[in-house]
Amino acid sequence: MRAWLFFSAAVVLGCDAPKSAPADAGARPLAIDHVDDLGAFSAPPTVVGRDGTTSAQVGDRRVWTFGDTFLTKPTPDDGTTVRSSTAGWSAPDAALALDEPLDDAGLPFELVPYTAAELAQNQADPQNGVALWPSASVATSDKTAVLLFQHVLRKSGGFAADAVGTAELTKDATSATRDPSFLFQAPDPLFGNGGAAVDGGNAYLFDCESTGILDEHCKLARVPLASVAVRGAYEFWDGAAYTTDVTKAAWFIDHASASLSIAFNPWLGRWLAVYGKPLSDDIGLRTADRIEGPWTDPEVVLPGATPGLVTGDAGVNYLAREHVELRSVDGRAIVIGYAHPLPNFGGACRLARVVLR
Repeated sequence: MRAWLFFSAAVVLGCDAPKSAPADAGARPLAIDHVDDLGAFSAPPTVVGRDGTTSAQVGDRRVWTFGDTFLTKPTPDDGTTVRSSTAGWSAPDAALALDEPLDDAGLPFELVPYTAAELAQNQADPQNGVALWPSASVATSDKTAVLLFQHVLRKSGGFAADAVGTAELTKDATSATRDPSFLFQAPDPLFGNGGAAVDGGNAYLFDCESTGILDEHCKLARVPLASVAVRGAYEFWDGAAYTTDVTKAAWFIDHASASLSIAFNPWLGRWLAVYGKPLSDDIGLRTADRIEGPWTDPEVVLPGATPGLVTGDAGVNYLAREHVELRSVDGRAIVIGYAHPLPNFGGACRLARVVLR
């Protein structure tokens, strides 16, 4: 997450909505009317910057997760000045004002706990240690959510994910209970590394892989919502149908990003994909009649210079995705979050409301 920088150098009102609503006029063309800046998330004084974010509606509360969270002082566990995963909770009418319990040193808690071996590796050589980056949050009841995270091997000047794991998060907690086994592990596709979508009784996980310079293609898996953490319950889209053979998984969207959101939009009457354009402040949007595609091409590009998006402090914005729980009831107004770099390893996670025509 935060390693993108190595390569590139309030209140939300009127957006409380169910996951879907009936379209009133059939399919509409995808076009942007205007964008409103909603601001940045609150952060404790000990947080210099962070990126992300994923979100989920858990009962009457919303959980927001963040990736690399840079701190003003070392943590008491691995002695570094970065947490690789943190979280906060908000009320439905105040998305940016987070409730974040802190430890005795005033630091946010590590959301996904490290194993003893991972802590030892970070203590010995943090530049070549382990990070646990949240990639999606899936609510499984009004009190719990399953968090999907990437197991990332930091390397001097870069990083590489080699597995996707799960952890259970209870309502208002900022430390999750980690499943000791990984859900997907290399050399298999790492479903969940690119995000997830929920529709009806199923969760859909995305595996996004680089297929060229600044070019990501993604594969698709589905699972009953109650079995998100069960590897044997997954099926994989092979380009024509779902199969239990993971080796048959095929690309379902191309020219996307390493992280994206997909949700059915009632205003458009179609599925909407949102993602940040690699090494750019721009945001890409595409539609499809089915989540499996085919997806419209070319995409609609929301330029980073659009009024309502904040750019230009210390690098390009990244990790753009829609937060469906903040969408208007009719789907015309969507809310997109993105990570905004600031100087000296600082960073803010911001929200923007995008109003469609």
